[in-house]
Amino acid sequence: RSFLPNGVFQRMICLLVAHSSRSYQKSGEMAILERPKLFKNFASVDFEPGFRIKVYEDTKLQHFYLLVDDNSLTKSNRSLIVIQSMLRKINSDIMGNGLSWEIFLEDCTTGEMTRYDRAREKCLSPWFEDIIQTPGPVSTENVDLISFLDSL
Repeated sequence: RSFLPNGVFQRMICLLVAHSSRSYQKSGEMAILERPKLFKNFASVDFEPGFRIKVYEDTKLQHFYLLVDDNSLTKSNRSLIVIQSMLRKINSDIMGNGLSWEIFLEDCTTGEMTRYDRAREKCLSPWFEDIIQTPGPVSTENVDLISFLDSL
């Protein structure tokens, strides 16, 4: 049985929006991003044109879903690392490292959801393409928010 502590979902949305804003500012491009759509139990945040993260909280089941909407399928593996780093940041900052979670990734060929460890073993595309060249999750403990966002 799972339990989602108050504020975890909202903090995830805040980190997603902050990352989107920082990425846009750092890019120096005049890319057109949609404003984040924020609701009580749902958010949609553009990271880049054609690359969006959608978050949905299921209050009954006490968990939330992060959906990566990557038209080109080229940023999915990087988004997984960013999301994992954000979860670790929330865990270390407010949960005393007591929060646990499970990650399931969609197999684009079958549409089935696969556990993270199994997907990694299979090098499931697009999540684990270029895994050797992709940097791992960033450090999250005792790191201020600006430094954390800059490291993503």
